[in-house]
Amino acid sequence: MFSKVINTCFSLILVLLFAGNWSCRDKLVIKKSVNEESNLTKPKQISTEEKKLLNFAKITFTDTTNISSLLVFKLINENGEVSISDSEQNAKIYKNILKGKATSILPIFEIIGSDKEIFVVQNRGNIGGIWAKFLVDKKSN
Repeated sequence: MFSKVINTCFSLILVLLFAGNWSCRDKLVIKKSVNEESNLTKPKQISTEEKKLLNFAKITFTDTTNISSLLVFKLINENGEVSISDSEQNAKIYKNILKGKATSILPIFEIIGSDKEIFVVQNRGNIGGIWAKFLVDKKSN
């Protein structure tokens, strides 16, 4: 008799947990913050460093141009492994290189609709950091 009551209580608890869990899933609503919604509607301004890169590659653009429609952003690490990135991360690394900060990850800016890529490299010199940017044609290297 006692075990039958325990089994019934256990079954009832399981049913209540399942029903409670199910009702919680139905009510799950993710609201976007005001900042996220405003970021979706207005395009990101092209930074001055990105403008210099676009001018270096002779790419036409306006201030309202979405930079992601012009470039594909990648990173290359010290082992030569390439990974996909985004404009903010590449811009941050590029700015650090311009400031002379050492980094083991270098940005690559691949031009959409072209076989060209912009490589930014750096090394340490006797006085400080040395950096350069190269426009490379993938077909002819």
